[in-house]
Amino acid sequence: MIRPLGARVLIKREPLPDKTESGLYILGREYPSTGTVLAIGAGRKSKTGDHLPITDIEVGDRVTFRWPDAYLDTREVGPDTFILDYDICTAGMRTVEGKLHIWPLGGWSFVRQAAPTDSP
Repeated sequence: MIRPLGARVLIKREPLPDKTESGLYILGREYPSTGTVLAIGAGRKSKTGDHLPITDIEVGDRVTFRWPDAYLDTREVGPDTFILDYDICTAGMRTVEGKLHIWPLGGWSFVRQAAPTDSP
């Protein structure tokens, strides 16, 4: 098994569907921006020299990543498998007891958008 160095993760890209559930074919697809974590690097050093391990995600978690950044700075190691910098990952996803849990990664945050109002 390949072990990424530093603050990098080994990702198996999730395939995009060729057609919708109703049978319509999808044309002009972009690259998928989700994948499953296969391995995690040891982390990085802070400016003061302290070791900062990657603790936000585990092997088996699903992650989303910024496209096209992930495709500009990756190392392809197999079919649909590549190593990318942890900073490109934007969110982690894990199913626990049948419920999907999603959390921000790498300094990103989620913002809840206010519902539109009918007032002018």
